[in-house]
Amino acid sequence: MAQKKTKKTTKEQADRKELIDYFSKVCSGEINYPNLQKTINKIMSDDYVQYTYKGLEYALWYAVVKKNMSITSISIACYLYEEARDYYQWQQRMKQQVAGWMPADDDAVIVRHDKE
Repeated sequence: MAQKKTKKTTKEQADRKELIDYFSKVCSGEINYPNLQKTINKIMSDDYVQYTYKGLEYALWYAVVKKNMSITSISIACYLYEEARDYYQWQQRMKQQVAGWMPADDDAVIVRHDKE
């Protein structure tokens, strides 16, 4: 009996698929998948800037959710990559600050009720 070979995907392949799936979800135009694959290959082969698939996906999220942009090309992620990274790092710093904050015993909490 011949055994069926299962192809295991690497983390990089899974991240690439997630990027393409997310782009498909947020793209406001028709998607040309061969052109999309070619563009992703070109972006990832850039020697000057080292992009990650997760970083590009986050940059797309940042463009759609925070910047309220209509996405028609994955290339916009390159232009917003640094800004999205800075926003992500700021979020992480804020989470650490909030997690480390403990109220002092003498802090007073004031509850305001509006009159109706």
